Amino acid sequence: MSHPNPSGNGCSLEDCLTNLFALTDLCGIKWRRLASDNNNVEQLEDPVLVGFSRCISNDILCVWRRVQRDSEQRQPDFNCSKELWIFWYGDEPESLRQALDPELGLKELESGTWDRDKDKDNGLTYECRTLLFKALHNLIERNLLLKNFVRLGRWYVLPYEHGSADSGDHLSFCFHYFLHGESQVCASIEVKLRPPVWKLTNHHISLVQDNQASIQGK
Repeated sequence: MSHPNPSGNGCSLEDCLTNLFALTDLCGIKWRRLASDNNNVEQLEDPVLVGFSRCISNDILCVWRRVQRDSEQRQPDFNCSKELWIFWYGDEPESLRQALDPELGLKELESGTWDRDKDKDNGLTYECRTLLFKALHNLIERNLLLKNFVRLGRWYVLPYEHGSADSGDHLSFCFHYFLHGESQVCASIEVKLRPPVWKLTNHHISLVQDNQASIQGK
């Protein structure tokens, strides 16, 4: 990372690139853990999943997870208990109150906050940190999908549109999260090349149908 007119330490910030980004700080983070007693419902009507969908639509940090309890060992996995975790800073967002309407029937199991000065001997639990990482990833993923990126496994790529002049290899990327120091949440971005990815259109389907018809005609 050299510069034709070096100054100071011989580098210029405009020539520096990084794949490490600071996302947020754990200090001051607040959370709520909620669940529902009604698990035997259609998935689209599940209170936890409905609450999660509403929160993510309002750009609220959130994540849901399955919780298999001893009494549920013989039940199908999709009927097991679920929990919704919500994270925020400062005052509770008004959008959160609207998203978690009382009609959903969600009950609070736990709530808390973490302050570096007060809780320096007891850092945020591993479970809570992991769920926060997943909540951050959910929000990042939502914004990428809104910008027409697609997810292939753990990788994200922006497909070529039909008629695009571009046809070279794609750059795809994925995220890794970690804690730097006592409370700084960071993300690293891994990038790799992959073969071209195109959005499937009616044109592609027509090409396949024409190809099959020509083969059958022979």
